[in-house]
Amino acid sequence: MNIYLKVYRLLTGIGILINLTFAFSAFFYNDLLINQVGSGDASLFDVIWLGNTGMFIFLMAWFFLPTVIDPRRYPLYSWLTAWSRVFSAFYWILFLTLRMPDLPSSFWTIPLADGVIGVVTVFCLFRGLPRS
Repeated sequence: MNIYLKVYRLLTGIGILINLTFAFSAFFYNDLLINQVGSGDASLFDVIWLGNTGMFIFLMAWFFLPTVIDPRRYPLYSWLTAWSRVFSAFYWILFLTLRMPDLPSSFWTIPLADGVIGVVTVFCLFRGLPRS
């Protein structure tokens, strides 16, 4: 395996750990996350949707796992994994600038992390995967 695919695997693995950290926080510490947004006490609606989001992110992390093991075996999934980070960063940038500009600046770590991981992993796949 070439160096580009090794970097892809490393960054995708780090991204999975980041996703799982948020997912488990959404499951077990949802009040803490809701209070970070400043919405006060968590309503049942907030808790349900945050848990649902955590479950989606948990399932997404499992979807990414085969590409960490061997990105050449599942090239389509590898590309989808990398580009999903780029699209996620783009969404968060739009959301934080247009819809919720008053959120704490710590929320900018989301598009920053997704953007860096996404752009670098797309580059690594472009350089590392064989052309068909």
